[in-house]
Amino acid sequence: MFDLEAAIRNWRSRAERRWAGDRLALDELEDHLREEFALLAESGHSLVDAWSIAVSKLGDPVEISKEFAKLGRLTTPDRIVLGLIVGAAVCVTTVIIRSVAREPDDPVLTLYVVVLVLGYLSGLFAAAVAGYGTIRGLLARVPILPLTRATRRLVRVASLVAAILTVSAFGIGAIWAAGELGSWFPADPRQIGAIVVSISFIAAAGTAGRAGISPRIPLAVAIGGGGIILAAWFGPAAYTRDFPTWPTIIGFGGCGACIAVAAMSLTVRETSTAATI
Repeated sequence: MFDLEAAIRNWRSRAERRWAGDRLALDELEDHLREEFALLAESGHSLVDAWSIAVSKLGDPVEISKEFAKLGRLTTPDRIVLGLIVGAAVCVTTVIIRSVAREPDDPVLTLYVVVLVLGYLSGLFAAAVAGYGTIRGLLARVPILPLTRATRRLVRVASLVAAILTVSAFGIGAIWAAGELGSWFPADPRQIGAIVVSISFIAAAGTAGRAGISPRIPLAVAIGGGGIILAAWFGPAAYTRDFPTWPTIIGFGGCGACIAVAAMSLTVRETSTAATI
């Protein structure tokens, strides 16, 4: 009986001894190998034949790693766009935190708001990077390997930061609520939103760092998480104020748009690495 996971482990063990590129590039190569194997098996090949053909089509990992190294740099437009996203994130974060920090009446509540805002902004940054990588892939009809690696790294780090900060904010908010409201969990929509956001970005960080998972998955999860942030941030304000235009559009419209882009990100066809290179 053919054991795909054992075959993958043996292939990866041999490849790692000679691999000249970075770890994420090898992860991507494994993803492509799995997809090629699945396509061949679905087309009627036996599992053993499908594996042999997939490995043969993929090529020598040493040569592929050299090609990865040659193509490992982002294009100038991609660098500019990612730089603009980083710059915008820094500017928005600075403005919002300075505005929030001007209200020092309740230190615990202020700390809660600051930590939550930082967590949400980190998540939106991850969603923006993932969204850009997804849209570029959709326009190109195939993944752009250097951009895929860069977005995967950024999404992993930003998602991890978002998850840690939103979990911390939930804890701080629970302490404040216990003292002021007599209950650590009064089921406030913002508390529920922080929980859902935390789960989303824990999933994004976890999938972005795991071999064998298509890079489309963490990008889609991060984009969807960005939509959840918009709904959790602006949705309660829209609901309690009889749905004024801008909070409603940003909260619910933004959430719907993010979910749509996340769904589209899963349609990007991943071709074999050798062909892409």
